[in-house]
Amino acid sequence: MDERAELVAIEELWTAQNVADYIKASRSWVYKAAEAGTLPCLRIGAMLRFDPAAVRAFVAGTAAGPALPLARTGSR
Repeated sequence: MDERAELVAIEELWTAQNVADYIKASRSWVYKAAEAGTLPCLRIGAMLRFDPAAVRAFVAGTAAGPALPLARTGSR
């Protein structure tokens, strides 16, 4: 892959804010899920970036890895 193709590929990656907007979650949740290894991500230096196809697969439930447990609200 030449330098220009690599640059285009990087520009197409999503930020944590892009992912948060897509899945209607907070940016902090995106960072926590990525750091836990639940949400697939790429680390570029200190930055986290996300492949849109991998995020869509995660949302569809086809991504590899454990699912996040559902949070319980209230008591039974």
